[in-house]
Amino acid sequence: MGVIVATVMIVKTRKEEGPKVIPVIASTKVTPVISRADSTARPLEISAPESGAVTDKKTITIKGKATPGSLLIIQSPAKYITQTTEKEEFAVDFPLTLGENTINVTVYPKESKLAVQEKLLLVYVLGEK
Repeated sequence: MGVIVATVMIVKTRKEEGPKVIPVIASTKVTPVISRADSTARPLEISAPESGAVTDKKTITIKGKATPGSLLIIQSPAKYITQTTEKEEFAVDFPLTLGENTINVTVYPKESKLAVQEKLLLVYVLGEK
């Protein structure tokens, strides 16, 4: 009796399965999208201090220009500062340590299609007067 019930169940499930049909849409159009980098992007410029500057102060003001709305990161082994550039020009007071200070200035543009920009500054602190 169990064999007969099992056979009937197998036959019924095979009939119910049937072939599955997946609809295919033949009229799909692919439209290429061409995008250009924003023409208002400006290269990172550091106007002060010059790399290789020598000072006797504990802080220095880093001045420059970058694309507005970018994330500005200024870092050295002693400290790092992050801020968003609201205007094209920026000025940041940055602490220094005695000796050689390797300062990395990086700009991450708000527009992800634009390249990340970096500048390296070397500032030497000889000692306080």
